Amino acid sequence: MIYHVVTSADWAAHPGRPYAPASLAEDGFVHCAPDEPVTLAVVNAFYRDAPRPLLALLVDEERLTAECVFEAADPAPPPGVADGVRFPHVYGPLDRAAVTRVLEVRWDKDGRAVALADDNGPVPKSDPTVKSAAKKTAAKKSAAKKSAVSASPERRRELLATAADVFAEQGYNATTVRKIADEAGMLAGSLYYHFDSKEAILDEILSAFLDELWEGYDAVLAAGLGPRETIEALVTESFREIDRHRAAVAIYQKESRHLARQPRFSYLAASQEKFEKAWLGTLERGVATEDFRADLDIRLTYRFVRDTVWVAASWYRPGGLHSPEEIARQYLSMVLDGIAVRA
Repeated sequence: MIYHVVTSADWAAHPGRPYAPASLAEDGFVHCAPDEPVTLAVVNAFYRDAPRPLLALLVDEERLTAECVFEAADPAPPPGVADGVRFPHVYGPLDRAAVTRVLEVRWDKDGRAVALADDNGPVPKSDPTVKSAAKKTAAKKSAAKKSAVSASPERRRELLATAADVFAEQGYNATTVRKIADEAGMLAGSLYYHFDSKEAILDEILSAFLDELWEGYDAVLAAGLGPRETIEALVTESFREIDRHRAAVAIYQKESRHLARQPRFSYLAASQEKFEKAWLGTLERGVATEDFRADLDIRLTYRFVRDTVWVAASWYRPGGLHSPEEIARQYLSMVLDGIAVRA
């Protein structure tokens, strides 16, 4: 069950039609709350001056014709609501048959909403057999929609590229599904036909980038090259990945440390450990074979090479004056040979 706040006058208007508040036209969805405490927090934040009586509709989201999606508050939840709370957004009018109860907001002497009380009384509970069947039918429809849309890999790639640009520019926490949808020229609800959540979108962006990166790195490491040639090949492959996945690289640099604490993104820490092992091992091998100086601080050298390569994602733009291979060649010349004229 979800809650929607409405004035008595607005709810009473056009009783024969589905309820469509102004937010549906303005934001593309109907704002709702997940439970009574959050509903009261919303009322106290936004509706204290609204005409009374003020009502809260208790809505069975499974009876809705329109899609209901739980999303993060944009830009932030109201006072008293934790940051992680997700709000139900209904991407279409509210079917009156989905409203199971109409509750009235009760106020204290200071004008704060403190409770929701019965207005028209409870509505009999629905037959659980019917409800279960409806849920199965809805699940089948949802699966059919996703299957139909997923049949267009080109469109999916376009959406992922758009999302990557938004994440890279605004940061993961500041990016909303609505913002991605706006940039893609679609409603936020439509984006859920392609992806289950914002996390799923980011997961696919980062995992695709890392899978391709390691495909290239593994080929280099398995080629049996000498230490210097291995470093040259790893640097060149890195610049190619920046060329192919510039936004994903920028996201990885900004977000990977805190994302890696989440179970869904635990592979980021494993990838970083593997990355470090590959580079440190190659540098150590080069010192041992006297391809590199014996006085090198291996870890400091690794950090310098790593950071100066990947920071290129902040300024590199595909299709520029220099190819990834040319940038890598210039970079390697400076790192391996220095920039001073040799005596």
